[in-house]
Amino acid sequence: MALLRESFLSLHYFGIWPSVNWKPKTWKTIAYSLYTSYIIVSIYWFTISGSIYLFVISDDVEDFSDASFMLLSMLAMCVKVIIAISKRSEIIGVITALENHPHKPVNPETQLLQDKTDEWIRFFTICYGGLTEAAVSYSTIEPFFQNLPFGILPYKAWVPYPYSTPAIYWFTYCQQLISVFVAANLNIGFDTVIFGILMQICTQFNMLKCRLEMIIDEFDAKQIASSVQITPTSSQMYEQYILDCIKYHIAIFSMQHPPSLYA
Repeated sequence: MALLRESFLSLHYFGIWPSVNWKPKTWKTIAYSLYTSYIIVSIYWFTISGSIYLFVISDDVEDFSDASFMLLSMLAMCVKVIIAISKRSEIIGVITALENHPHKPVNPETQLLQDKTDEWIRFFTICYGGLTEAAVSYSTIEPFFQNLPFGILPYKAWVPYPYSTPAIYWFTYCQQLISVFVAANLNIGFDTVIFGILMQICTQFNMLKCRLEMIIDEFDAKQIASSVQITPTSSQMYEQYILDCIKYHIAIFSMQHPPSLYA
């Protein structure tokens, strides 16, 4: 998909958004489904283990606040993952509608509006993604330089198995950091997709306004330039232009409120 390409690439690389061009039941889709399963298990494992520690084991206010900070973000991520997977077809439908008639630009003026919006979305996505990547990279690398005692995990969690041996301890240690890193990158995709769709819908209204203004200006200019009255054929042509704009307006509202997206 050309629209919001950077946002969907972030979701694709981190296992939540398979390519729309892949055929079902191929080795790519099977391998990607396994990858998606690992990503989901990692995020939910981190969230569940942290929740158990927070409400069952933690008995200190400071410890509770430290553990809940990351946990709230991971809880939100669990919900976002479920929404993205369950509403994938509806999201694709909205993006596909934006790329096709009547939503795509019809003249150089509306194309300019579309190009400016795409540039702003790309700029904000790159800035937001860069800041998030810097923050999560620091948070995942920092524990290695904190000289944590052996047996202490970077994030508070209840683990249903002993991790006293080095191999199991370092596996659990790295798995926590991987979960946080993946969740942060998925968050880039989720947040910028929502932001991007809202920006695109706003642009649709600006394009509708531009089309209406051009029709009115052209009609007025012909009336002023011509000494004769507008012919019935010309009048019908402009009525058709207005009718197309009305249909376009209805299509924008229909895209904003797809009935299955909020079911």
